[in-house]
Amino acid sequence: MAMTKKNTVNQQRQKVVHRPAQDDRRRHLSPRKSARSRKVRLWLLYGFLILAVLGVALALSLTVLFKIDTITVEGETRYDSAQVIELSGIEQGQNLFLCKAKEGAASIENALPYVETVEISRRIPNKIVITVKEATPSGVISQQDGYVIISSQGKVLEVADQPKEDLPIIKGIQLENAQPGSSVQFEDQNAQEVLQSITQAIERNQMEKVTEIDLTNITSPTLTYDNRVLVKLGLPTTPEEMDYKIRFAINCLQPPNIGEEEEGVLDVSLAVSDNMAPFRISDINAASNISE
Repeated sequence: MAMTKKNTVNQQRQKVVHRPAQDDRRRHLSPRKSARSRKVRLWLLYGFLILAVLGVALALSLTVLFKIDTITVEGETRYDSAQVIELSGIEQGQNLFLCKAKEGAASIENALPYVETVEISRRIPNKIVITVKEATPSGVISQQDGYVIISSQGKVLEVADQPKEDLPIIKGIQLENAQPGSSVQFEDQNAQEVLQSITQAIERNQMEKVTEIDLTNITSPTLTYDNRVLVKLGLPTTPEEMDYKIRFAINCLQPPNIGEEEEGVLDVSLAVSDNMAPFRISDINAASNISE
């Protein structure tokens, strides 16, 4: 009996010694945990309020605010503004940020052949501006079904029954596709790249009186100036070198370098490296060196 009581007393002592240690630890940790918990709850509350405010602002901007009120067309174009706006697919009342600007620009470019590029921009709070760049005809390619008029960027502008007098005839190439409004497709991809290099250089440097571009020999293209001077351009080069050759040719073709009535062959193929261009008068086969 005595042993039983003694064991009972020992167990109680153990409990008395053990429990206060746990209680002290809990009392020691509880204030810190409580402070951290309050901070976490506050941050969660702030985060929720911020998200709620952003959600309301987004909902208002997509439903009530930023509704398109004005649509304008800028840039020179042969097409009516109403037609351009209709093809864009953008209407008044649509949301400024939800309207499909990229798709609208592509739709206008494909539907209107004489439009080279279109940019649709948003003007806060409620305006859409459609900026149109007119395509510049750069040449005529003779095909079985007519004369294909293309831009310097390689876009098919129209298929005409007769060539246009103020545009050069492009020889030595065959087309795979000539659908107005789309990019011209050549059988020879290299010929397409060379042609665009030449026509873009002619456009950038405002060279006039070009009556023919010949790509029969793709490694040595030529152009004809004013139906009387054949200009040899040499091997296809970088856009910068092609620009230089065209500028050099323009300078050489001006009197007194070459007379207004003189006929012959001007070779600018080595103008970049030699800074000179031989000119051979076709009648007497005489040659003179003209330097810039």
